[in-house]
Amino acid sequence: MGADGTLRRLFPHSWVPQEHHFGGPAVEIGQSLVYAGTVHHGHGLQPGGAYVVRRSLNGAVQWEYRTDHPATALDADEETVYVAYNSGALTALDADNGSMRWHTELEVDGVPTTALSLAVAPRGHLLVGTVDGRILECSVRQ
Repeated sequence: MGADGTLRRLFPHSWVPQEHHFGGPAVEIGQSLVYAGTVHHGHGLQPGGAYVVRRSLNGAVQWEYRTDHPATALDADEETVYVAYNSGALTALDADNGSMRWHTELEVDGVPTTALSLAVAPRGHLLVGTVDGRILECSVRQ
């Protein structure tokens, strides 16, 4: 968005010509955009049909991480992209190359839950807002 409030298109959401992508949460890291979404083929979500991608501001794909579940939230610091999925999983991806650093299933007192929001907090913590109205604090040093 420009200083005067006008919108500016960066690049098409879909980078694979034969795929139609539906967008999801996004965050800017340096001179790039990391966002999540799903691929639409007209047959519902297929295995590997959800993704997290990092693209430079000119649209070039730096990395892509495929998964079976759509992301509900994501946030990042300079080193790590944190992604919550509708399955209740929480994954940390390396911000430079998209490889998985760690993966966990969210639970509160042994009961599974799903994150709807994430926020990187100071001192190595991640704040997680859950579908059942809780705010959790997780250590990101796993």
